[in-house]
Amino acid sequence: MVAALLALDPQLHGHDDGQHEAMLGLTERLHPQINRIANDVMITDWYRAAARLDAYRNTQQLVIFAVVAAFVAALAISWLLLRKQRQLHVADVQNLNSNKLLEQERNIALMYRDFAAIVSHQLRTPLSLIDSALHRLARKGDAVTAQDVTERREVVTDAIGRLTRLSDTVLLLARLDNEQLQADFSVLDMTGVVQLIVTEAQGRHPHREVYASCAEGPLRARGDQHLVGHVIENLLSNALKFSEADRPVEVRVFRQGNEIACAVADQGDGIEASFQPHLFDRYFRGNTRKDGAGLGLALAQALARLQNGRISFETWPGKGSVFTFWLPVA
Repeated sequence: MVAALLALDPQLHGHDDGQHEAMLGLTERLHPQINRIANDVMITDWYRAAARLDAYRNTQQLVIFAVVAAFVAALAISWLLLRKQRQLHVADVQNLNSNKLLEQERNIALMYRDFAAIVSHQLRTPLSLIDSALHRLARKGDAVTAQDVTERREVVTDAIGRLTRLSDTVLLLARLDNEQLQADFSVLDMTGVVQLIVTEAQGRHPHREVYASCAEGPLRARGDQHLVGHVIENLLSNALKFSEADRPVEVRVFRQGNEIACAVADQGDGIEASFQPHLFDRYFRGNTRKDGAGLGLALAQALARLQNGRISFETWPGKGSVFTFWLPVA
């Protein structure tokens, strides 16, 4: 058939009516043969497909039967194992719950004991200062001068500030523990935020050298302005507290990578190596004689993390420390 078709190839013999008639006659003669060949091929394919389907169906039935049998056996074994495991688990849970409750009660008792002792001391100290200042004014009677009032007012103002900061710290910690504190994010110009905080600190400590230095360019961070202010004020307050009155305290603002840094540097005595791992623990105060409840740095770190930030520190014994508050760039 192929040879007969190629013998009438129009590319070799050209196109004319005779050629076309010969091709038409040839195709009419070949048509029944091609149909028979196509039918034979189709029937053969059907037989082969039917044989494959029968073999696949038999294999599938065997696989399903094996899977069902294995599943039933696994269920039976699992039920026995789970029954034993459940008995063991119930006993373990009861034991763990008892130990956990006991540990929680012990930790809560210790926490409240430490909290009550520290906070009561921190409340009593400023209240004593206020009471003493008022008693001195009362004893002078009509002999009170403007200088006396100014001096006592500074004492009372400082004591009230300490009480306010302590109460704010305790309230913020309580809201954090109860998961009631949420950050109100906005774009913050850290240069303006830091300069405002430094100006307020200079007003509260007129005899201390406190200054800010900000890098050039935009220093915009993403955070909650109130919480950011609380963190920086805490770091600055610690720097003033733990450095001598004649030593300056600097607040530096700069950008590093995708973070805005606010570094508070003092020239105090530094931090002992044994105290450094516990700086951000609640109620940790080391062997310092300074006033404080040991809550400030713990709260500052928690507030920093609430704003997707962090606090790091570097310290050099006898030379000072730098605490850095990092926030994401807006």
